[in-house]
Amino acid sequence: MRTVTRLSQVTTVAALGFALAACGSSSSSGNSTSAASQAGTASSAAAVPATSAATAPATADGDSAVPDATTLIHQARAAYKKADSAAMHADVTDSGEHEVIDLKGTMDGSNQEATFETAEGNTTIRTVDSKYYVKGDKAFWTSAAKAPETTAQLLAGKWVHAPATMAASLQDVTIKGFLDDAIGPDNVSDAELAKATTKKTSYEGQDAYVVTSAKTKNTITIAADTKLVLEINGEQGTSTSHGKVTLSGWNSQPRVEAPSDALNFPSSAS
Repeated sequence: MRTVTRLSQVTTVAALGFALAACGSSSSSGNSTSAASQAGTASSAAAVPATSAATAPATADGDSAVPDATTLIHQARAAYKKADSAAMHADVTDSGEHEVIDLKGTMDGSNQEATFETAEGNTTIRTVDSKYYVKGDKAFWTSAAKAPETTAQLLAGKWVHAPATMAASLQDVTIKGFLDDAIGPDNVSDAELAKATTKKTSYEGQDAYVVTSAKTKNTITIAADTKLVLEINGEQGTSTSHGKVTLSGWNSQPRVEAPSDALNFPSSAS
């Protein structure tokens, strides 16, 4: 079972050449588990325990009330797939570069606001009614977007209609996409979950379970009642890639509105 070493859809905000990364896996406590899944992630994507197949549940400390890792991850998958919205905060260091990513809105990203703080500048992207709006600082426009100095100066701090060439990449920047990569069946194998442990814990005042990787000791915390993911903590990762992702505000995110003063992206800067 591996954890997030990069935000699942290591998105490159296409035309802008803007890459974001995130890492994490959740907090831990430790009951023994049994059954099913291991993580594997693509392109530095996230992976946390998860998947199908179950074996006879083995709970640590003899506490039969604590579900095994396979059961918890399957329940967590089902829970986030039924959710409407959430907020996600990722604080990550990848290959020595520190990045902070915030996403809030619908799970599929159809109505959402995403904010990125990276070495290449800061930017916010809103998605409203299949349209994308970008607001970045000068560093973002010059470093990440490769815009000419005069264009970067003009666009800095202003909302801009994202060019059509960005749409494909931006569609992948979603909370659901992140969780699909973090705990989805395509990225998690049965073998490692069989070795993972689970344990009861308290997370910000609520009952929760923690699934801990036997190999990395990275963790994922899941709410005991809703089975929604609360935290993915990869602080036990390598010295160059580690971080934490927290999820909150499940099913309670307000609608994001389109900026009324967005500029058109200069064709000369595309």
